[in-house]
Amino acid sequence: MTIYVPAHFATDDADALARLMRDHPFATVITPAGGELHVSHLPLLHVPEGGPHGTLVGHFARANPHWQHAGDAESLVVFQGPHAYVSPSWYAAPGRMVPTWNYAAVHAHGTLVPVAGDAEARAVLAALVERFEGARAAPWRLPTPSPQHDAMVGAIVSNEDDGQQAQMPITMTFMVSMVVSSLVIENPTGTLATVLSLVPFFGPSLMFLRITMEAAPAWQIALSITLMIGTIIGAVWLASKIYRVGVLMYGKRPTIPELIKWLRYS
Repeated sequence: MTIYVPAHFATDDADALARLMRDHPFATVITPAGGELHVSHLPLLHVPEGGPHGTLVGHFARANPHWQHAGDAESLVVFQGPHAYVSPSWYAAPGRMVPTWNYAAVHAHGTLVPVAGDAEARAVLAALVERFEGARAAPWRLPTPSPQHDAMVGAIVSNEDDGQQAQMPITMTFMVSMVVSSLVIENPTGTLATVLSLVPFFGPSLMFLRITMEAAPAWQIALSITLMIGTIIGAVWLASKIYRVGVLMYGKRPTIPELIKWLRYS
């Protein structure tokens, strides 16, 4: 990887480079692998130890495939410092100048190395939290280890193929709805048709069918809509809890037992 740097702008001042990385820690990480570039934007900490120019410490979301290519090739990390447009009108002789853009940046090269275990991963998160929370009047602190926070750290990753099981109940719901449609057509005002058309999983198809047959009074239509809205809100709330505890850091589709476990931890 090369970058054009005019000699009069280049610097090898290690302190100046470290200061820019400290003051502007949000970096762009670029790793070439498999014929394409993997790019992620991450907050990184520069640690003086660990190499001739120090070490950069940070973390990927487990769902981000970038980390899986950590050892494929050397990565480039770009720290963008202050930058601004420079107008020729600012000079004493603007007619002899051209517009330009001033900027300061650090390009760091190296190989990404995933941490070895849960303790190291937690230490990285603790360092990041201390760096960005430490100056606040009431800083947030990383909680003591617990099943919920272990999940957020991404300590447990199992086989992704098991997630196919979670799709089955949704598919079965629509199949049942199609089967009972024939019963509704035969007796659209009956008890079975009325009850099933109020159930949110069946309502969109069965209530619509009863409406077209002019067999659903207004109060049943209103109740069906209310139950549907309530179910949607509840499903979004439930999904957010599952996503926060498990999926966000696992990066995988969950099995039904895992869903139950994550709900218990949340």
